[in-house]
Amino acid sequence: RVRKTWTKQEDEKLLKLYNEMGPRWTAISRQFKDRLPATIRVHVWRLLEAQNKQLEDGSYHGYTGPWTDEEIEALRSAMKGKDPNNVDWETIQAQLPRKRPPLYIKNTWKFSLDPKLRHGKWTAEETDALAKLVKVYGTENWDAVAEGIPTRTRRQCLERWRWQQDRSIEKGVFTQAEDELLLAAVKKHGDSDWPLIAAVMKTGRTPRQLASRYKYAFNPETDRSEWTPEERLRVYDT
Repeated sequence: RVRKTWTKQEDEKLLKLYNEMGPRWTAISRQFKDRLPATIRVHVWRLLEAQNKQLEDGSYHGYTGPWTDEEIEALRSAMKGKDPNNVDWETIQAQLPRKRPPLYIKNTWKFSLDPKLRHGKWTAEETDALAKLVKVYGTENWDAVAEGIPTRTRRQCLERWRWQQDRSIEKGVFTQAEDELLLAAVKKHGDSDWPLIAAVMKTGRTPRQLASRYKYAFNPETDRSEWTPEERLRVYDT
């Protein structure tokens, strides 16, 4: 529960991930040690605001708060008939009633408003297409895979494959034997190089699965004590 200062390297990594993944705060938080999704979200907004405050006249035009219906309709109108991959987002920014960071506008469209995108349950057609495309392109070229499924982003394709369709990945509850192997591997190799630990264990678990299991079940730095009444109230009030 100690507040950690963000380094310049972390800031750069965070903005890069936000540019690639959009507002997927939980997924982004897994790329940092001991950073909660809510902390990630707030820090992204602060970084974007700081970027847009660096204007010659000292003015500020980088609002990152909730979108109004008027703004959403203006963005849809500005994007009508345009290819999101070939858009000057500063030009789009100028057409909106409230100035927002171009990167923020881009990701709002790309991950939320683009009418061609689907969210939620995958159709049988999408599932079949994903399996065929992964067979052709493998699991290292998600841009190519996503191009073959215009209703889904590269991140959706990656996560759907990794957590639902990849039969080589072990899923479900960790067994006692897996936990023992995990603790032995961490004792020998430390708790930072999870790809190495996954390779050593050879259980079919991904580095992310192993990192999460260790963090929430065994890491001595994780506070597992009884919640105080004050902490419960803070959760309810949030």
